[in-house]
Amino acid sequence: MPDDFGGFRCKPSDPCRNTCKKGLVLFGGTHCAKPCKNAADCPGGSCDNGVCGPLCPSEGCPYRWE
Repeated sequence: MPDDFGGFRCKPSDPCRNTCKKGLVLFGGTHCAKPCKNAADCPGGSCDNGVCGPLCPSEGCPYRWE
């Protein structure tokens, strides 16, 4: 995917696609996260590894930027 974020292919011939909501990117293969360049992009949070944190399992807590 653009900007070196992950995605999925349904078939080998398909283009890679983002399975997250608009404005979010797939991070770590399991999380949809808001991309960032610095902490100012994540008010009240932090920018780690190019995404706004903190991240947590979707079944465990809500993600504040979703």
